[in-house]
Amino acid sequence: SSGISISRSGVGKYSVRWIGADPRILGRGNVQVTAVEFGTGTHCKVTGQGTESAEVRCYRPNGTLVDSQYSLMLGS
Repeated sequence: SSGISISRSGVGKYSVRWIGADPRILGRGNVQVTAVEFGTGTHCKVTGQGTESAEVRCYRPNGTLVDSQYSLMLGS
């Protein structure tokens, strides 16, 4: 089957998996992530990437992990 799943393993720690994505998309760059908690200084980044997965971490301005909504883009 195909689809996207996101699991939270702790505060600010997420695993994202995409199964069955078009290989033309996956072979064209990297995974990009952006926090959507505007005005808070929160930022998110990819800390690991596989063929069908990524690890995402979100941080407060002081560097501590925080739960946050984010957008993720595959490819470039």
